[in-house]
Amino acid sequence: MTRQPLLERRSEMLKRNMQELILKQNQRGLTKQDGKYLQQVIKQFHQNVHETAK
Repeated sequence: MTRQPLLERRSEMLKRNMQELILKQNQRGLTKQDGKYLQQVIKQFHQNVHETAK
């Protein structure tokens, strides 16, 4: 695989992780550990978006 499809695949996985965590947050709240993980996922997603745009 070339770089672009890898970045797109990573973006899809990060989106899925964010969706799952946001649903969990809305339903019953997040633990501190899950909250930190969500922040990391969002940060990674934004970095990935900027790399994809290059």
